[in-house]
Amino acid sequence: MGYGGLARIKKILPKKKEVSKMIDAMIIGLKIGVGVGVLIIVLAIIGAIKQHRERNKQ
Repeated sequence: MGYGGLARIKKILPKKKEVSKMIDAMIIGLKIGVGVGVLIIVLAIIGAIKQHRERNKQ
């Protein structure tokens, strides 16, 4: 992406402040989504380990 491409995008997009707010919101959304995804994966792994240990005891 050169300067020409960026200039073209800026012409298409609304005011800079609105764009930066949108981008910030997208980044925050992505971070939350990734965090939730990681949490779910970690909880699933912990649950699987606990089940595995309980099976071994029996």
